[in-house]
Amino acid sequence: NAPMNKYKVNYDAIDTFKKNIEAHLTKNLANLVTSDFADESLTKDLDDFNPLKLVNTASINTGHTGIWWGALLFIPKYNYIVSAGNEGKIKVWDYYSQKLIHSFQAHNGWIAKLYYIEDSNYLLSGGKDGKIKVWDLSENLNLRCMFKEHTKEIYSMDYITEYRLVVSGGNDGTVKIWDPENGEMVQSIEANGENFRAICYMQNTGKLATGLKSGEIFIFKIGKISSSLLYSIKFNEMSGILCLKYIPSEDLLVSGEIDGKISFWSVGDTEANCIKAYQANGAIYNIQIFYQKDCLFYTNDDNKWKVLKLSNGEIICEYAGNSNPQKGGTALCGMGVGYNVITGFTDEIKIWNYSSY
Repeated sequence: NAPMNKYKVNYDAIDTFKKNIEAHLTKNLANLVTSDFADESLTKDLDDFNPLKLVNTASINTGHTGIWWGALLFIPKYNYIVSAGNEGKIKVWDYYSQKLIHSFQAHNGWIAKLYYIEDSNYLLSGGKDGKIKVWDLSENLNLRCMFKEHTKEIYSMDYITEYRLVVSGGNDGTVKIWDPENGEMVQSIEANGENFRAICYMQNTGKLATGLKSGEIFIFKIGKISSSLLYSIKFNEMSGILCLKYIPSEDLLVSGEIDGKISFWSVGDTEANCIKAYQANGAIYNIQIFYQKDCLFYTNDDNKWKVLKLSNGEIICEYAGNSNPQKGGTALCGMGVGYNVITGFTDEIKIWNYSSY
């Protein structure tokens, strides 16, 4: 309760403090990226990015009995980390506090793939039971509909933005295209009984790439009512394809194989050309591209995630994906909060934050 005239206010110090805060906020807003590292407009502002400065800042003991490499994602709209386990449960975590927000039994058996449709705010899940379920985040994750046309396990799915349709595949040798609003099938594409491990729709090109257990990549031309196979890629005895990623800014398709090869493809209407390839040790389960910074993030079966320098194929750094010494594929996804990464394996999720200091 001392009189105010006893204290002298330093307005210069206050002004300096405000300017420092504004500079800090401006820098951090400029560093925001989407879950796809390939967006040049959001990544070009940070010139000093160095993957060696990624630090594990938080861990979550999920209680899952195992996390598949496609069963982990981040939803920027809510700052949610979503994970799914071998026991069939989906769990939702707050990114900042790491607190559990939702937990529910979603499937009978393991869940191999989670996918988020941003424009409709739907979370999709699929796995061992052959069903894909659509959960509405606007309605507290209530089940909106279920797609039941697959007859075997689900491994992958993607979204066709032009038609607002989902494309999915798995062990039944078919690619299904369907409506996430009601679960009704629009198209079924037969593929000679081949098992699909990866699906990637190349947005705005009308092409769909599917990675097969046999090692081929099928390229389809997708239409709203009907689709057709353009050709298949079989390059130098490719092994089974585990993951596919499209880089829109470069119009390149990236594949990860069981034998550790990472290949970059220029995909045309009649053929695809491999423009470069890298050989890693162990199966490639996950790929994230940070193209403007010459970096590729990937995981393989040694319980680590690694950063590859694209210009020379050298591994810049590697990090332990999990505290568990057991080997296996680590789940990996990019974050919408700075240049950050989350990884998941067995029962643990790790958050890796980029520090510019």
